[in-house]
Amino acid sequence: MNELILNFNTGREVRKLKTEWDELTYSDYLKILENRKIENLEDRIKENIALISRSTRKEVDMFPPNYISGMVPFLIFIDKVDKIKFEEVHEDFKINIGAQSWGKLEHAKIIIAGLNDLNLVFAMPQIVEIYLGDMYDSSIEETKKLLQDFEAKNLNTSELTEQLKTLEHQKHQINNFGEMPFTKAFPIAKYFIDQFEAFFKKYTRLNDFKPSTEQINAGIEQLNQYGFFSTLHALAKGNPIIYDDMLALQADNIYQTIVYDFEMSEYQKRLQKQFNKNK
Repeated sequence: MNELILNFNTGREVRKLKTEWDELTYSDYLKILENRKIENLEDRIKENIALISRSTRKEVDMFPPNYISGMVPFLIFIDKVDKIKFEEVHEDFKINIGAQSWGKLEHAKIIIAGLNDLNLVFAMPQIVEIYLGDMYDSSIEETKKLLQDFEAKNLNTSELTEQLKTLEHQKHQINNFGEMPFTKAFPIAKYFIDQFEAFFKKYTRLNDFKPSTEQINAGIEQLNQYGFFSTLHALAKGNPIIYDDMLALQADNIYQTIVYDFEMSEYQKRLQKQFNKNK
């Protein structure tokens, strides 16, 4: 058994080392990605040792040299990514983000925009919670009501109790995605990344928008600070009472509308040019 024995003033402590990818969490994976950017080899090794030994960096700095050298071989698995056996993505998690609400999409885009140069995988814990965090809520509430009815009628509740525990555990995993086992979480994260790439690929035409000289001179950049609110305001015709209803519409419906409006605007420009030529 791969264990680390530490002697503290408060006594002896035994920690089981993480020596396989299926022992890591998604947060561990993100930490490994961060560690790869550390240029100093000794620092990078110590950070990874802290991870696999469930220790703090401060504790690792106090390890005797023979501890450090003895643990280096246990880090080899980190580079053997081709040996990882991933779990299949559960069908419940395979959602089409285009069919989900526009509000969820814009919330996710705000998180992605805050990544700066970081890989999209760093946003997945928050994005997965946005899209899947409430998927078990209705089932949990229904099960709780059934459980109360069964209890009131003195019926056997063991099956419902187990069902409720399972649902609450699944919800906890989604809401704490970073603590989900890496081999289960990464395929979910990859699925969502593919979803986002496929969604925005459908609407690349919007990338062709370029403000006119007149718009630039009038200060159109000042409107950028409002983000998607400008689109929400326009589609709702300035009526804040229906903002929530608009945000609840499917993302595909909203983006198709935006693309259509853009194409119509471009058409009107071309048509006006034709009129001007014929004058």
